[in-house]
Order: sequence, then structure tokens, then C-alpha cells
Amino acid sequence: AMGQVVNVFAGTLGSILIVSGNEHYTQKMTLIFTGFLIVMLVILIPQLGSLGAAISIAVSGTGLSLATVWQAEKIIGMKVIPDFGLVSRHKIKK
Repeated sequence: AMGQVVNVFAGTLGSILIVSGNEHYTQKMTLIFTGFLIVMLVILIPQLGSLGAAISIAVSGTGLSLATVWQAEKIIGMKVIPDFGLVSRHKIKK
């Protein structure tokens, strides 16, 4: 369930990165997390069965979504996860 919450925040950011000419970031992130998924599947399925597969998919999908959110904020400047006023946007003068 938590993985789906992160996916909701990520939304269509992968598509936005592709359309904005940053498809190489999306490709690189997808390849990294697919490799991570395969390694997790190989390790967890023999030990936990279908639960191991579910955990692997949830963790890699959540990681990909968080990486996409981070890249979109870093490259495009698009902020999608609200901070609810918890982070001050004002710089402290010294």
C-alpha cells in the first residue's frame, strides 16, 4: 500500500521527463531499478515465495518513483511532494 502512495505522488513525472528531453535520466533510472528488482527477486523468492516477490516489486517500484520525483525536482524544478509548511523556504541571513 505504501508503494502505491508514492506512485500517486510521482504521477506522470516519468512521461514529463521524457517529453522535456530528459529521457536518458528515465532510461537510466529504469535500468538501475530493474536490475535491483532482479537481484531482489533472486534473493527473496527462494526464501519467502510469493511474499518475497511482492516485497521486491514494492521496494523497487517505490524506489523508482522516488528517484523520478527527485530527478523531476532537480532537473525541471517541478515539486510534487508537499512539505506542508514544515520546511522553511526563507534563507537565514548571517
